[in-house]
Amino acid sequence: MYLKGNQINLFLCTSTGGASKWESFAYSQNNSMRYSNTTNKVSSKDHGLHPDSEVTGSEWSMGGEYLFNNSTAQKVLKMAKSGKPYTMAFAEISQADYASGLKSVTDISANTAWTPGSAFVQYGDAIVTSADIAAQDGNTATIALELTGSGALLDTSAGLTNYYTE
Repeated sequence: MYLKGNQINLFLCTSTGGASKWESFAYSQNNSMRYSNTTNKVSSKDHGLHPDSEVTGSEWSMGGEYLFNNSTAQKVLKMAKSGKPYTMAFAEISQADYASGLKSVTDISANTAWTPGSAFVQYGDAIVTSADIAAQDGNTATIALELTGSGALLDTSAGLTNYYTE
């Protein structure tokens, strides 16, 4: 099955009273994830003209753009100012949520926000490296969020504990 852009979202793990939950940012317009490896060339006289490469490290980032919402903007700016890592997920929206529709237009703090599905999900702790608010006359204001991975990008959320709290 091929996923479409409206079936993938960026999620923040929050904690209230010790209970954690995944929440989406309000009014999502687009979301992205980037993963790349850094390499070194490995060569010896046995390689001839074509040296091998080996992976020496990796890095990843996530981001999104959202229609301006006071609550989302406040959370994003609080996260950016703190300089702390937060547990994030880039994932398919759960099929039950997707089928019921329109939850992506709810506030991030509402219990009716999208939740991650299980078919495609990548977890990690990330630091907000950029929060850009654009407000052009006559257009809906937007807020763009960029996060840089702080540690490994994982297939499971076990062990990730950098929750967002109010």
